Amino acid sequence: FGVLMWEVFSNGKTPYMGMTNIKARLWIEEGNRMAAPPGTPAAVYTLMLECWEYLDENRPHFSTIHKTLKDIAKTL
Repeated sequence: FGVLMWEVFSNGKTPYMGMTNIKARLWIEEGNRMAAPPGTPAAVYTLMLECWEYLDENRPHFSTIHKTLKDIAKTL
């Protein structure tokens, strides 16, 4: 879901541009994450980062994502 949000806030750019799937996977495993697209609210980028946690048990449940997005929407 974090990559989908990144695509939305980047106006449809391709994530991990110029990387093969293998290179992107290795880059992520090294702890790297895509930068926030210009104009992305800090709270949205924080949610992206939470969704990109390497271990799935550390990622937010969709009920948490839903609540967070509702809270963010109230501030916009």
